[in-house]
Amino acid sequence: MDAELYRRILCTKNFKAEGKVLREEIAVFTRNLLKIAYHPSLLEGYTSCRLIPLDKNPGIRPIGVGEVLRRIVGKTIAGFLKEEIKEAAGPLQVCAGHSAGSEATKHAMSQVFEE
Repeated sequence: MDAELYRRILCTKNFKAEGKVLREEIAVFTRNLLKIAYHPSLLEGYTSCRLIPLDKNPGIRPIGVGEVLRRIVGKTIAGFLKEEIKEAAGPLQVCAGHSAGSEATKHAMSQVFEE
């Protein structure tokens, strides 16, 4: 399923009971991922991704794009654990929820190159 279909099922009233059941099952799955240590082979379908070739001239660089369910669960977990992620990542991980992290990095790098 693509992101638009997930959005329709999860957020509209067209799917009534089915949308509610899917929301509840995704919540149960998310909680279980946080509480239970699964063998990696059990999570292969969840962690799989599509590889998109990026032309680097010369050569090709594969870019992995995670499936929609993985991104939904990941963003939900990141939202709940935002402060813990920022603390664990420290100030050097500028995209770990720090406000204006990317802009600060760009500014710092532009000053280095100006000198």
